Amino acid sequence: NTNAIITVCETLRERLKHHFNKDSYVVHNLVNPLFLKYPIVSRRDKNCITFVTTGSLTYIKGFDLIIKAASQLQDRTNIKFIIIGEGEERSALEKLIVENDLTNIVELVGRKNKNQIIEILDSADAFILASRSENFSVAILEALARGLPVIATLCGGVKECITKENGILIPVDDVDSLSSAIKEMRNNIHRYDRASISASCNKRFSPEAIASRLTEVFEQTINL
Repeated sequence: NTNAIITVCETLRERLKHHFNKDSYVVHNLVNPLFLKYPIVSRRDKNCITFVTTGSLTYIKGFDLIIKAASQLQDRTNIKFIIIGEGEERSALEKLIVENDLTNIVELVGRKNKNQIIEILDSADAFILASRSENFSVAILEALARGLPVIATLCGGVKECITKENGILIPVDDVDSLSSAIKEMRNNIHRYDRASISASCNKRFSPEAIASRLTEVFEQTINL
């Protein structure tokens, strides 16, 4: 009996239409303004490339895929992977890291607060989201806000925020594609403009931008 429904991505909008025959307005998630507050920093260590990812350590988030993709890299010199988060999969991920002899390049750093995440993002070169399912990832928005290019799986609304200018899209649950994307981004990291990536994120997903879109929806609904 609602007058209007808001969904966070086109994929969710289509699912609601399919299951309930109800249309909705798409208003994306916003990025925490803290991630837009500080100046964008340039790459800190040009001799080593660091990939970072963050989220609850659950199967659905696909952290095991990142570890498996890292194990496929023939050249493991001057590369590092940082996994931020805690969860039920931690022991399994630790075991997978040891089994693939990746203890020197894959690090589980546990749960961090927002300021600590910003510090880690600023020290990194790129972000990976290997989720098996998403609606609209706030973690991606936080990485983009700090100017990081993103490798992400094609699930949910991810394709609505990733372009060739700010990242690479890959199939879900595809270790080979993820490994290839890591190699591609490693070789072409200099082509991504961190300031431009951050500015684009600010324009589309800042609290001001999302508030403006919500206001439009509210006004249209009131005037129905």
